[in-house]
Amino acid sequence: MLFLRFLRFFEGQDILKFDADCGERALGLMNSCGIVYRCPGREEDGSVRVEISHSDRQKVVSLLDKNGIRVYIIYERGFPALVSRYRRRPGILIGSVIFMFTMWLSTQFIWNIEIYSSGETDKDKVIENLSSLGCKVGAYIPGIDFYSLCTKYLLIADDTAWVSVNMLGTTAEVRLLPRMTKEGQDDISGPANVISKYDGVVEYVNTFDGDSVVTDGDSVVKGQLLISGVVEDKNDLSNRFVKADGIVMAKTYHELTVSVPLEYTERVYSGQPEQLCDIGIFAVKIRLKRPSLDQTKLYEEDYEEDRIVLPGNIILPVTKYVTSYHPYIDETRQRTSSEAALIADAEMAVKISDELADAEIISRETEVSVVTDDDGCQFYNLCCRIRCVENIAQTVPLTVTD
Repeated sequence: MLFLRFLRFFEGQDILKFDADCGERALGLMNSCGIVYRCPGREEDGSVRVEISHSDRQKVVSLLDKNGIRVYIIYERGFPALVSRYRRRPGILIGSVIFMFTMWLSTQFIWNIEIYSSGETDKDKVIENLSSLGCKVGAYIPGIDFYSLCTKYLLIADDTAWVSVNMLGTTAEVRLLPRMTKEGQDDISGPANVISKYDGVVEYVNTFDGDSVVTDGDSVVKGQLLISGVVEDKNDLSNRFVKADGIVMAKTYHELTVSVPLEYTERVYSGQPEQLCDIGIFAVKIRLKRPSLDQTKLYEEDYEEDRIVLPGNIILPVTKYVTSYHPYIDETRQRTSSEAALIADAEMAVKISDELADAEIISRETEVSVVTDDDGCQFYNLCCRIRCVENIAQTVPLTVTD
């Protein structure tokens, strides 16, 4: 649809009108000669109106004039009409052509770099790394191999696990996934012990490396040594240090509690929002509008970004930034025990899923109570006592001294 409109603009469209008593005959003559017309309609005075291409206008006028039908040219639009209108002012036409060429040329260069990361990232360092690889503000877009760029970036950025660079108009969108490590485990490369994460009774031990110091049926406490990283060589009775590894399944007991207040605050919006408007041209922001905020009121912020796009999906290096401030007040509400129970059940399900995701639950007991704290606030408490079987092995570094 957009492409057809683009073609019609350069082809030019003229709107013609015929008298009421000649309208149907004029349309019939145009049909017999294969002249294409669009949007036929009848005016209030009975006259007939049609839209034809600019290139067919002379043919239509000549045809109908021979048959005694008068043609009224109502309106001309499109590129030919613009050229005809401004042919005596060539500066305007030349300036328009230069402007369009300049805008097209500007889309061939990077004018802004935006960085999105799923974790904490030093954006200045990211821009520095990209710049060293040729991706920077002012770089020629067709001259960049983005697949090779991402590959090389991973070689120089040890803290990044994945990166992509995509062009959106003249803006380079950089998306990063920082390299993550499990605390106290995946980052251990040297000797290590395996200790217990929780209190429990050992069901069985499966040792991959190191020496097990517990057996089936042993009771253990949190932090107790399960698999030692110090292995004795039976031939010469010397010790060697390894990264102990294994699975220790044990029966454990967990007591999880969720507390939901029966009194809470609800945000109620009132009044018209205020807006802070900026426009970004290339990498420079210009303030267009400042909000008039009442310092005695509370506001919730809402942020939006909109890029300016020309017909033909030409994305300009211009972005509109709007921050809306919605005034609100906090009102105190009371929830019933039934409402609190639904919230507590949902929170408890999430808590069990997070803390006991890999555990096999054997039994679960639930206790509900409503308590009042020292300030007189009431809380709905949900307590779950869970017995389960799970892997309690936790790898910790082993310090070796000479």
